[in-house]
Amino acid sequence: MSAVVIKLIPKDPEFVPDDTKLSQLKEWIATNVSNNKTEYILTDEVRFIDQGGNFENVSCPFCSNIITLDWWSEEMDKASETSFHNLSVVTDCCNKDTYLNELEYKWNAGFSRFSIEIMNPKDELNENNMEYIGELLGCPIMIVVAYY
Repeated sequence: MSAVVIKLIPKDPEFVPDDTKLSQLKEWIATNVSNNKTEYILTDEVRFIDQGGNFENVSCPFCSNIITLDWWSEEMDKASETSFHNLSVVTDCCNKDTYLNELEYKWNAGFSRFSIEIMNPKDELNENNMEYIGELLGCPIMIVVAYY
């Protein structure tokens, strides 16, 4: 059986909420989001937060060219050597400095130490919800929709 996982991550890959903010967030999600299961994941390392089967391509944020998967994979391998704490890259298409998390992922993806993963949500999270969750955490967030 396939699953949809809504992953909420801070836009700052190193951001970790404090315990008070996390407790408030858990209470809000328990009250406002109907789902089968919600996980709150915190790691010492920054992780690539993928979109599962929704992965299509990655583009340059400067020239919009589609980045080759060979180049992207090589840069991901380099970044993994630092546990994704160093995400800096120079684009192969226009030789500009940027970060892996600033590339344009068709179907959002990102990097984070902290994530909220909501399995098969019955309710959609709208922009107001996303803003509120960001305010609760103290950091803007983004949504990654994964299909497995």
